[in-house]
Amino acid sequence: MKNLKVVLDVVTTLAIITVCALLAYTLLHNRQPSPATSASLKGMQLPVLTEYDWNANPRTLALAIRKGCHFCEESLPFYEHLSELQAEHKLRAHILVITPDEAAVAQEMLRTARINADSATGEQLDQLHVTGTPTIMLVDTHGRIQQAWIGKQTPKGEEQIIQAAEIAGQ
Repeated sequence: MKNLKVVLDVVTTLAIITVCALLAYTLLHNRQPSPATSASLKGMQLPVLTEYDWNANPRTLALAIRKGCHFCEESLPFYEHLSELQAEHKLRAHILVITPDEAAVAQEMLRTARINADSATGEQLDQLHVTGTPTIMLVDTHGRIQQAWIGKQTPKGEEQIIQAAEIAGQ
């Protein structure tokens, strides 16, 4: 009886170790690539957009957002502030909202948040190197990302974006 208990303990332990090893292998083997970081976006070339010409402005502050993203919705007051700064000619970058949403959905979101900006709607964000929203990119006339910020920004991050947009193109 004592030998049977020892054998069962050993078999159970080996089974648990085997299952854990298989799970670890599966998780590591099927791991998704790391999402883009702000630094990894710098210098990347964005594709031509059907609704916006990168050449139209010396610098573009592109806001990649989507309806239903709670971080995007929490950031709307900051985007409204950027829009106000642009209207007061305090930004040296043109604001562009890029979204996968349909035009009517995007325009309603911008109108409700009092954001005056051009928009490029129906865009596949992954083709723009955007792995999460919100993502803000400072883009030059060639469609090349100069700086990027991913996620909801802290007040310090918001100030960095404003400073970058104020000195862009100088």
